[in-house]
Parts: sequence; C-alpha cells; structure tokens
Amino acid sequence: MPRIKKIIFSDFKYFYGKTELNLERKNLLLYGENGSGKSTIYWGLYTFLQSVYKDDLEVKKYFNVGDPENLVNRFSFDNNDSKIEITFEKENKSSFNRLISNTTVNTKDGSEIAECAQASDFLNYRLLSRLYDFRNSEDINFFPSLEIDTLMFINFRETFIKRDGKEGGRNANDWWIYIKAGLNPHPKKMKSKDFTDFTDIIVKFNTELKFALTKTVEETNKFLQEYFKLPISIKYEYKECIYHDFWPGTNSRNKRTTPPQILITATDKGLPENANKLSKPHTFLNEAKLSAIALSMRLAILREKYLTSASKILVIDDLLLSLDMSNRSTVLDIIFKELNDYQIIFMTHDKALYEITKHKISQYKDQSWLKYEMYSSIKDNIPQPLIISSNTHIQKAHKYLQLKEFDVSGNFQRKACEEFCKDLLPIHLQRSKDMEPYDLSGLLDKCTTYTSEININNEILSGLSFYRKYVLNPSSHHCNDVPKFQDEVEKCLVKVNELLETKKEIIVKKNTKLSFELSDATDTYLFDILIHDDLKLIQFKNQVSTLSKGRFSYKMLKNGSDFKSDSKDNLQQLYSKIYQTSNKTKSSNYWDEIVLTESQAKIKTLRHY
Repeated sequence: MPRIKKIIFSDFKYFYGKTELNLERKNLLLYGENGSGKSTIYWGLYTFLQSVYKDDLEVKKYFNVGDPENLVNRFSFDNNDSKIEITFEKENKSSFNRLISNTTVNTKDGSEIAECAQASDFLNYRLLSRLYDFRNSEDINFFPSLEIDTLMFINFRETFIKRDGKEGGRNANDWWIYIKAGLNPHPKKMKSKDFTDFTDIIVKFNTELKFALTKTVEETNKFLQEYFKLPISIKYEYKECIYHDFWPGTNSRNKRTTPPQILITATDKGLPENANKLSKPHTFLNEAKLSAIALSMRLAILREKYLTSASKILVIDDLLLSLDMSNRSTVLDIIFKELNDYQIIFMTHDKALYEITKHKISQYKDQSWLKYEMYSSIKDNIPQPLIISSNTHIQKAHKYLQLKEFDVSGNFQRKACEEFCKDLLPIHLQRSKDMEPYDLSGLLDKCTTYTSEININNEILSGLSFYRKYVLNPSSHHCNDVPKFQDEVEKCLVKVNELLETKKEIIVKKNTKLSFELSDATDTYLFDILIHDDLKLIQFKNQVSTLSKGRFSYKMLKNGSDFKSDSKDNLQQLYSKIYQTSNKTKSSNYWDEIVLTESQAKIKTLRHY
C-alpha cells in the first residue's frame, strides 16, 4: 500500500518558507515544544486529506493571502507560494505526488487520496474530552462529536439521490450535510414527492448510521476489557433524526432537520448489580476511565473503516495527556499491537511521554520509527521550526548551536566524538593498563595511533585534538568574547561532521577463519588465521577504505607441516611483512590474497566501498 515518503509545507501556518519532513514510508515519533509548530503538521495533514471532500475553491482559500480565512504564514504575505505537497511511495518504489495550493488541488486525481482520507484518522485530547464534557444534568450525546470529527470517515452501504437527481455518494458526512440543510424551498404538502423522497433519505440515514455504530460496540468493549482491564461495557441508545417536527408544546411544524442523538450508557461490573447501570457515566467515572471509554470508541470506529489496499495514516497529537502512566502504557501497547498496519505520526509536547514512547519502540524492537524533536527558533528575525533527529548527539549539537547555547553544543559534540572513538576502537584499546576508561583526550590519542597503523590519514583527528581543550571539554569555556567562542564551536562542528562521515561496517565477524599463502625461493607458507575481534571496513572522508585492526591467532604451515603459531592484532601488517620476504609472485595487496577459509572467497568481495 502507498505510504508517505515526504511532506513539504511551504509558507503554511507556522512554517515559513519550505519545510520538508522526510518519512521514507516510516512512522514518526515527534517531540515538539510548545510554540514550535507541531499543530501545523496535524492541521496541515488534516487539511490535505479533507480536501477530497471539499470544492476546490474551498481548499484554495487557505493558501490565498487575499482570503480572510487563509492559513498562509504571516511573514509570507508578499507571495502566493503557500502549499502542502505530499509524495506517496508504494512497496515497489513507484511514487506519486499530490498538491494543494492557491492554484492547484489535485488530491481528487485518482482514488488514492480519497481512500486514504477514508481509512485514516486524527486523534487529539480535545477530541476525547468532547465525548464526556457534559453537565451533570445532561446525557452524553455522541452525535455532535461524531458530526465534527468522524462522519467524514464513515461510508454507508448505499448511496442517496439528491433532489436534483444527482447521486450524493456513500460518505456519511455527505448524507448528513444534505439532510441537515433541509428542503429549500420547503414543499407546501407533506405528501409531495420531494418531501417523501427527502424523508426516505432520512430513514435510510438513520438505518445506516445505527448499523455502523452497532458494529463498533463489541470492539469498543473489547478494548475496554482486554487492554484497559476495566469491567466496563458501553451501549448506544439511538434517537432518530427527523425532519419537520412539531415545535415543542405546539401544533406547528418547524421545517427543520432535528439531528439524531446517540446516547451513551455504561455498565460497571465492578459495582454491585443494583448500582452498576450508569445512565450518565460522566457523573460517576473519573477522567481517566472516561478517556479510556472515549479512546476505545474511537479506536473501534477506526478499525471498522479498515480498507485493505488504502494508504492508512493515523495522526496522534497529545492524545494521552489525561491518562495516568499505566493507561498511557496501555494505549501505546494498543498502537503497537493493533495499529501497526497504519503509518503513524505520534506527536507530543510532553517530554516524559516522548521518552516512554521511545522506550516502547525499543521494547518492541520496531525498526519502522523515525524519532525527531522540534523546537522554535529564530532565523532572520522570523520564527521557524527547528526539526532534528533525537537519536544522535551531533543533531543536538546543531540544534543548540542554532539556539546559541554554545557550551551545550560543544558538550554534545564531545559526546559524538566519544561515541565515534568507542565505535572505532576495539574494547581492549578503550581502557588504560589500570583498566580505567580513557577520557576524550585518551580516546583521541588512541584513535590517532590506531588509524596510522592501518594507513589512514588522521588529519581530522588531529584537528579535533586542537579544539578539544576549548570546545569539547565539558563546560570548558567561560569567556566574555562570545563571537570568538561561537566561531570556535562552529569550526569544531565542521570537523566533527567530517569525522562522522566516516563509514564503518563489520565485514569479518570474530571466530571467522581466514587464510593466505605466500612462497619464497624454496618454500610455501600457508597461514591459517582465527579472528578474535570483529573486523570493520573503514573509510574516512576522501580516503580509500581499509580493514580495521583486531586480535587474531594464526598457525603457519611450511610446505604443509606445522611450523609456527602466534597472535597479532594487525592483519594487513602481518601480510605486508610476510610479503616482503616472499618471491613477490602474488599481489602485494592483502585484499587480493586473503580468503575466507570456508568459501575460499577473497575478502575483497566484502569491500563494499
């Protein structure tokens, strides 16, 4: 099925200029501080998908600086470049683009976006609170919330025919918009064809909506009982939509459409039998339980509108704010277990919830998630979002440099360097003779020696050693000369970025057996080698790739008989030393002559770059 590959917001709401979100068909976990533009993503995607239900002019007004209802960034009023563009990619890597702007609305081209809009959903805490934010004297009437948030996502089993003879479609919202408007002009007689045809549509609307809701009750109660572990079940009482009813207390009719009511009642089996019927659940249950009911209802509707081949997007924005920690974990389990066929965009301004969700992702070992953080920043005196990956120290270094937190940026650069060194060096080289872990200075020194021994030009490491004292040491710099320090941090960051461009990949795992054979004027020597450390293919920026150092033991056979055993830690150095004493009939390049013993394939076949 198609999934979002890339989203482009141009001069839309908080996003000034062009902002790209590259999802690469993956899910997105986004922490966004208040005021960073997180809601722009939510409402941008909502506007994009809802465009299939609206007239093109209704969509274009959002991108027209001259329209009072426009959503153009307030610093971009000198142009009409505002737009939302989304690239969708299928499993076979074929892709298609759709765009809404002041001049173009092509989301109705083909059926892909209409099906995506039908299968997708948007969830936030305001939606949940609308389901139980009623006075004690009121019943919980689900229909107003359904009208605002959900009808457009429900399809009925049949279409309806309008007064002008045109087909009105299967979408429940289309039915309701037509019914809500009533008849204009209103027929003089209730027995007229216009009137009876219209009331027949209302009868079918009631039937179809009751059918759609009935199918979700069982699933709602399943979520409540199996996931939230609540002894609660809900029921719907449907009061039908009618047209041209009597004004209360009179014999006069109103020529209006009276909306249906969907009244929610609950049974709490944790209460005594004579008191477990809750006609007004919001007067008895706490907010966490009411939120669980509201969320279960919404998820049940989401599952009911499932379309197998459609692109399915679930956008969640601060949904779990009213839930305690236990229920937050429960909802996350539902997302990972029940909704893993949706492309999920999960956003929150709650850093604790963000970290909990990251932990859940690691627990489920789910590799389909991108994790970003979004902050408000100022560029050219214009507020703009700063979106960074939350996975890397270097991204945080860039972020804090933008925020002019130079000490913090330097410390994250330090963490990035330490992480690089520890990934490059074998474990036994990361500690002193006293088994104390090296600090950054020691790690850089070790890396400099290590890389020189495997024929890598270590100019980048030398450059970082220069900046270590003034930038990379934790909280190292206190100086009134801020511009000078900023320049140092920026130049150091260039060096750190160059370092992190180094490619490193394990190509020979420990316990692998290798061999090579060389001859001198009279004898042939076979080296049988057992690798004790993983060996990596390493390529520094603008240099050729080479093989890392790593401990190994070997047995040398002279003319087929055991001759010598030893241990070393530099394979290419051993080969070069033996080659210098050989008859030089074979290649001087160890890549060409060392082979994997089991397959006899040369190790150069593992050299991907």
